Amino acid sequence: MKKSKSILYSSLISSIVFLLFGLILFFNPEVTISSISYILGGILIIIGFINFLKYVLNNDKVIKSFDFNLVYGIVGMIAGVVLVLNPTAIATIIPLIIGVIVVVSSTIKINYALLLKQMNNIKWKPAFIVSLLSLICGIVLILNPFKGAVVITKAIGLLIITYAILEIIEFIILLKSLKNVEIEEKNEKN
Repeated sequence: MKKSKSILYSSLISSIVFLLFGLILFFNPEVTISSISYILGGILIIIGFINFLKYVLNNDKVIKSFDFNLVYGIVGMIAGVVLVLNPTAIATIIPLIIGVIVVVSSTIKINYALLLKQMNNIKWKPAFIVSLLSLICGIVLILNPFKGAVVITKAIGLLIITYAILEIIEFIILLKSLKNVEIEEKNEKN
């Protein structure tokens, strides 16, 4: 029983950590995005510097001629510096890519809806409306990717908050069940 309770309590602690993380993502997405950019930028700078050092410290001319550590090092350091100096860069790239994918997918679905219309299928209108709304969302992501990243970050935060709350509720239910089992075991022993 004690082992079960310790597992439950460690689950509760992780759920609380997830809840706090979700709240931070939801209520402060800009800081979260910037923090991720700084961390990723710092990692890229370090990896780039390590690759650059590997290239410089390599004395074998034959291996050095086929060695891409110099390229990886310089590209890594430049990418890292860009992310550190412009923390919204990563927040701009991801929604931009998602926006392009949504626009392409929505355009294809609009085409399908118009084909349904030509076949006199009554379901063409809902398909067309949903596809058109998706197209508009994709265009918004392309035109304003940072705000799109903020919305995506908030949505992820909301999902994490929901998960954490469900985990905490499950903890309470399981803890009560364990207490009932303990009471039953005590009654059986007496």
